[in-house]
Amino acid sequence: MKKKYIIAATALLLAFQASAQTNDSIAPVMCDTLGTAVVKARRIQRDARGTTLMVTNKLRGKHSNALSMLREIPDIRYNPTSEEIKINGTTSIAYQVNGIDKTANEVRTIPTDAIQSIEVLNQFEGKYLAEGIRYVVNVKLKESYTGLDLVAQNFLIASPSGNNGDDVVACEQPKLSMRYMGRKLNVNATAGYGDFDWNFAQTTEKAYNGKTMQSALYTPKHPNQETERNEWGARVAADYSFDKNNVLSLNAFYSPSRSKESTKYEYFTEGNGTSFASEETASDIKENNLKLNVNYRGGNPETWTYELNTGLNFIHSDNTHSYFDGVDCSHSPFEQNKRYAYGKFGTQYHGIKNWELDFGTMYTYNNYVTKTLPQQTHRYNIYSYATYKPTSCWSFLAGLTGAGLYSQDESRFLLQPTASASYVAKNQMVAFDLKYALAPTYPKLYQLSDAMYKVDEVVTHQGNPALRQLSSAHSLTGVLTLLGAIQLQTELAYNRNGVFGYYSQTPGGILLSYANARTLTNATALGGELGFGPFTLDLMLGMQYNRVANSTLSQHKTDLVAGVSLDYYNDKLGLGATAEWGKNKETQCMLQGFRESGQDLFQLTFQKHWLQRRLRAELTYIVPLHWGMSTSQKESINTDFYRMQQNLNLGTYDNMLFLRLSYQFHRGKKTKRVFDSGIFDNEQRASRNLIGQE
Repeated sequence: MKKKYIIAATALLLAFQASAQTNDSIAPVMCDTLGTAVVKARRIQRDARGTTLMVTNKLRGKHSNALSMLREIPDIRYNPTSEEIKINGTTSIAYQVNGIDKTANEVRTIPTDAIQSIEVLNQFEGKYLAEGIRYVVNVKLKESYTGLDLVAQNFLIASPSGNNGDDVVACEQPKLSMRYMGRKLNVNATAGYGDFDWNFAQTTEKAYNGKTMQSALYTPKHPNQETERNEWGARVAADYSFDKNNVLSLNAFYSPSRSKESTKYEYFTEGNGTSFASEETASDIKENNLKLNVNYRGGNPETWTYELNTGLNFIHSDNTHSYFDGVDCSHSPFEQNKRYAYGKFGTQYHGIKNWELDFGTMYTYNNYVTKTLPQQTHRYNIYSYATYKPTSCWSFLAGLTGAGLYSQDESRFLLQPTASASYVAKNQMVAFDLKYALAPTYPKLYQLSDAMYKVDEVVTHQGNPALRQLSSAHSLTGVLTLLGAIQLQTELAYNRNGVFGYYSQTPGGILLSYANARTLTNATALGGELGFGPFTLDLMLGMQYNRVANSTLSQHKTDLVAGVSLDYYNDKLGLGATAEWGKNKETQCMLQGFRESGQDLFQLTFQKHWLQRRLRAELTYIVPLHWGMSTSQKESINTDFYRMQQNLNLGTYDNMLFLRLSYQFHRGKKTKRVFDSGIFDNEQRASRNLIGQE
């Protein structure tokens, strides 16, 4: 059956050739006359380094931010609710503005009128290769855009049909951004608040100690899992340009937050007869997150360029977990303090014709302390890469990274090679990119923590400080682009020391901890784009395979993923609409079961702008249609001593409304570049990849 789908999709995509040649994605000439700049080029340009999207007035009207604009490139997927992108299925992406490190949040706040072009690079600086980054998005600003921009935004998610329990408003997120761009000094400040109330219906079956428990049937209108999060963040950046090649950037960010989750079950139990039982789990996490960063870039683009980056990230978390089953009660408070400091130095030499040499070093210090366990690690990388570009069509890269780790429990050093080859035909109708990389991987520090708390009547959760703290992940990727609109991409990845949850039986009950295991994954997809008049049709069909194994256990699973998107935009009216059907739920194998993530959705998005693009509105409606799609997420644990089956009802999203409003009070008239860096450590727990958790 899958073979028939692929053959049919291939035939349909090949039929795109005649129409794709007239689509403006590969139109021979376009012209942008905003301000004083006049640009004549293909709207999408490809070379051996990557892909460049030339930003036109039409794109500035059609899209609210730089990341949204990237959906114009066929191999990039954009989620309008989370405002995030995936490139060839991965989110391992670094962001830049005019070649300086940024965060995705910073890129989203750039005024669209200030953007000249956006690059998506598959060959980039060694500092990213050494960290396992797959792509770099670089936003290039107009040279002449200066002045003040003040933008007020609000993001609202509502469930008027009652599919979020008593919380009609699921999310309220106002934000105010100020950006001043001058000839030498640039200042950027953003402050925002977020209030989230996401509720889900979960049913669970458990079996242990000869007893089977089955929970009552809960619905989205009567959920039993209530999740809320409150946070606000403030960010200030100042950038000073000594000249166009020497820039000093300072960045500060502070965010306090609080997350609470409570799940209540009512069970029917079977054992010595049938009886009624109840169970409640809750968590309450208060967190303060502070980061500081200094970045200096200098040199001469004709010969040497160099960059020095250093920063500190401090996180304090006060966590409380509780469990109550009507008789027994467990309450486990603990605190986590984390100090994350880093320093990076990299330099590039461009003085040899057709060659570029890139080398540098990075050092990272982690000081992670729970109530009883201090954990200190020192990580360091030394890298050297060489890139050879004999013509504009070909590019070859090869290099080596030395990755090391030192802690009280482990000392390791690994050599990690990288090699890639890229080709783009002169007419840009055929392109391919092949890459092999061996990148460092580390467990999340909470997986090393010794903090304990009860999960249910017999299960206790605890980290595993004995995990392998440094390992290498092999990846082999290939992307083939034909006719400028059809793309086949595949990735094969292998990690000898992945980290997975593991259940074991102890004299005191069942322990949920973590263990190392081998992982093998493959993602392959075929996609294409067809343009006709004001309409654009995108199709994608693919598969996801993953396998997990150790010396005694093995699990594997294959999923079909697909997507269809029809986009309409009228530039004169400033009106756009998108209908999207996506089958994006994936199965993640565990050592003793499986866990699904993501969700399948059918959504309609409408957008409109007024007052010369100063006022924008975007509304997304989740259509309660589920043709060929799933409305649940499942999780299964299956051992000789403990079994658990969980079903999460995703009907919460039916008839939900996502409304984003923004108003630009001031608009700069010409642009100077804005530089700052927002690197910080991200130790987020694995989530279900749901909209409310992204």
